[in-house]
Amino acid sequence: FLLLAGAYVEKGMLDEGEQVCKKLLELDSSNLGAREILAQVHLKRGDTDSALQDYLQIIELLRSRSEDEKAHLYAQKLLTLFPDRPEVHYYIALSYKERGEYQQALDELEELLKKEPSHLLALQTKAQILENQERLDEAGLVLRQLISIDPENMELKERLLNYQLLSGNLEEAKESAEQISSSYLSRGDLSGALRPFSQVLAYVPEDREVRSKLCEVRLARGETKEARDEYLFLANLYLGLIQFYYFVGILCDLLRGYFGGDIGCYMLGAYSPYKMQDFVVSMGASIGISHGIAKTIGKKPVIFIGDSTFFHAGMPALLNLVYNKSNALVIILDNRWTAM
Repeated sequence: FLLLAGAYVEKGMLDEGEQVCKKLLELDSSNLGAREILAQVHLKRGDTDSALQDYLQIIELLRSRSEDEKAHLYAQKLLTLFPDRPEVHYYIALSYKERGEYQQALDELEELLKKEPSHLLALQTKAQILENQERLDEAGLVLRQLISIDPENMELKERLLNYQLLSGNLEEAKESAEQISSSYLSRGDLSGALRPFSQVLAYVPEDREVRSKLCEVRLARGETKEARDEYLFLANLYLGLIQFYYFVGILCDLLRGYFGGDIGCYMLGAYSPYKMQDFVVSMGASIGISHGIAKTIGKKPVIFIGDSTFFHAGMPALLNLVYNKSNALVIILDNRWTAM
């Protein structure tokens, strides 16, 4: 039947040749010979678009059979037939990429992109090649171009974030993480909103700003225990800074407790905007009074006491609190920075 179809085409009987090829393709869509003769029919009729599609399907069939060398030679043949068609440059670039000839692949992609700057597949392939060559800054620029074309594509944005982290561009990565998280939050996807901050913290675990944003997302997800642990970690990071009070304040809200205050310069934390001491009586009284309240109303206290006050009058109260199994968070402030 292939010989018959070829004979029809040679004699100019294009309709008859086309019918035979179509019958063969109905029986076996992977029949390369029938597909090639059909492409010749389309070329003789001047239908270059259909002919090109036939030839590209042949390349796809060869690639699906792992006949990459044949696919490469076929793509080069197409370049002589269709030198100005972006699809041909794309398939030649793919062929070079699969052969590991990355520079040739990039050259073909550049030719394509000169004709069609917004060709998505070409841009995606270019980014992959640059990534394979560990040219992450250049790959990032291509991804930014892709994102400008498809701004809702979250996969592209997360790939860009990964490139920024691998390249050490931490400030850019933090900005990208916040944008990605905001986009996921606007869609109601809380798991997606958490992911970019976790990625950044894998590289910079003590980044206060990013960890604070991670805490906010955990609270939105209802992960109170995890958020509480994160805020406690943050409070330790801010030890010695006024922000310490802010994060311990959030901790107190999460614990649904109250503040026990004591004598020292940290008494200033009782005033607005912190309001983090519910009572101040006398040196060492914070622990004892909080213990009594905890036993009475069952709420967990957060207690502030300076180290000098603790050694002066807080140790017996702490002993009593532990012996009677009160559940409290006692924060002993280092005198080196409270400057009592």
